[in-house]
Amino acid sequence: MWLYILYGIIASQLIAFIAFVVSGEKEEVGIFAGCGLVMGPAMALMRILRAVRKIYIRKAYILVQAEYGGMFKRTVRIKKQWYNNYYHEGEGQYFIMPYTGEGKNTENAESLRNVQTNGWWNNDWIRENLMKS
Repeated sequence: MWLYILYGIIASQLIAFIAFVVSGEKEEVGIFAGCGLVMGPAMALMRILRAVRKIYIRKAYILVQAEYGGMFKRTVRIKKQWYNNYYHEGEGQYFIMPYTGEGKNTENAESLRNVQTNGWWNNDWIRENLMKS
């Protein structure tokens, strides 16, 4: 496998070199051929992966607001299957409720599972205050 990767690198560099020489040593052509051969397919692949990720997040996650005693709200995403594991409005001082605002994308909101390790907004605090036993 490593040999194929090496062959690919050598082939792309050889094509970039030939394009540079044939163009009369124009730097723009050399840069475009050197970067474009690799970056074009890589960027196309990244667009496809982002689209698949966006579809997955919109199907598997829901956008909610985590409210802390009526003082502070934070918009986060949680998996739909875990929605019933959290306290809802009227069940405790800290709870989550469905997000009703405008302008937030599910795929761009932070997840309750990806929180800072120190401070009061961490996994231990969430387990103690937001999640049902």
